[in-house]
Amino acid sequence: MRTLSLVFFLCLCPLAFGQRTLSYGDDQTLPTFTPKGADHATLAVNSYGDVFVAWQGTFGGNRHVIEGMVIKYVGNDQWESGAANHLLLGDMSLHLLGPDETCPKPDVVEMPDGSFCIAWQRIDRTGIVPARLEVARVQVRDAQGQLLPNLIIDQQAAGTGYVVDPSITSGFAGIMVDLVNLEDGSVAAVYAHETMSTVNAQGDEYREYDLRCTRIDWNQLPTSQGFASTPVVLTSGIAIDTVLAHPLNGGQVLPDVVLDDNSNLVVAYEQFWLDGHGGVNGTSRGEIFVRRYAGFNAANPLIELDAVSLTNNPRRHQRRPNVATSRADHRNSVSVTWVDDEVSPLKTNTIHSREVVFDNPGGPTVETLFWGNNILREDTHAAIAHGPQRQRYTFGVRFFPSAAQILVGRTTQTDMTTFPVAVRYAKRPAVSLVEFPAASGRYKLFASYEGDNLNNPEAYQVHFVVVRVP
Repeated sequence: MRTLSLVFFLCLCPLAFGQRTLSYGDDQTLPTFTPKGADHATLAVNSYGDVFVAWQGTFGGNRHVIEGMVIKYVGNDQWESGAANHLLLGDMSLHLLGPDETCPKPDVVEMPDGSFCIAWQRIDRTGIVPARLEVARVQVRDAQGQLLPNLIIDQQAAGTGYVVDPSITSGFAGIMVDLVNLEDGSVAAVYAHETMSTVNAQGDEYREYDLRCTRIDWNQLPTSQGFASTPVVLTSGIAIDTVLAHPLNGGQVLPDVVLDDNSNLVVAYEQFWLDGHGGVNGTSRGEIFVRRYAGFNAANPLIELDAVSLTNNPRRHQRRPNVATSRADHRNSVSVTWVDDEVSPLKTNTIHSREVVFDNPGGPTVETLFWGNNILREDTHAAIAHGPQRQRYTFGVRFFPSAAQILVGRTTQTDMTTFPVAVRYAKRPAVSLVEFPAASGRYKLFASYEGDNLNNPEAYQVHFVVVRVP
């Protein structure tokens, strides 16, 4: 018997999520189409103040769909969402690659016309069929900047996006695409492609990855040859090794990309090199790399300009980099935060943040941003906000015996404060510090997070909130 697609299933089910309006400080729980919770949310904010939150919904067994919610700015400090704005973009139950596929961990970016580009990976979990990268666009406003009565969804078909890289070896890393707005109607996608995987006699695994970059040009028809460029390898031989006694979990490499003040691409990613990899003996080393590549308008696009290695303790995994920047701070720099994960079954995660400054003579310099680790508590899920002047905010999750709180480390004030949430266990913040209204000189923080009151991942829901920044 043929399995009905989730798209068809949803058409038969009434949506209980009605139209809702929120303002500053109102915490909104977003719906999910799936029975096993929603997580890994990310968000983007356009110049009009509209927001797109993208996340993965779970059907169990690491089988995911890609969902999204448009939250429209309707004026007078009010945002509006509703069932008509809740979208299913990537549907695993279509079985486009095979009977055991998943569509996990999306990213989203705003575009100059106010639309949003969303990307995700479609992975055959058996590894027999190559994985692929898909994208879609959601248009919220017309050419005059007025809200459309109905969203326009640009995708290949219901539940599937346009394929921009049809042949990726997902491997252990899971591709983990990240997007950046190139400010001309196109976006760049950066993601990992596995090139090598071996196991030594002790059961430890050595793996290597290419970091690929593909340009997606929404000025052209998605069916045209020039819509998606041939992938370019930014760097190769990225080691992601894992020790049998302490295996890594979740996505790996985890590239995060922004544009600097001169439209060059700045990419952060993780690497863990294990003693014996490639036949080379030495101390195992975990690093966060920050590499800068010439922009697409340069004479030699995507050539490497700078590289910086960040680590707190080189023998530990340095994990989950997150990068942010601003053109209103009068310096060409990016902020980056990450998690220091102990290579031990008794792990204690700590958070670290740095600012990498590119406009200093002699090459990039690195400055420390404030976060107050507590040796008695585990900190993880770091995110960073980078604003005008010296506004640098590190977000992270701190675990307590009966709660998980989102904390904020403020660099200028050199203090820690608690971010308000609506559940006892709040995790995985995603943040965007935006000048809003545009050209007002006033900044708002748009944030999402996941969680529930019982710390049950199958009950996690995605939350959204907008707060004023003093």
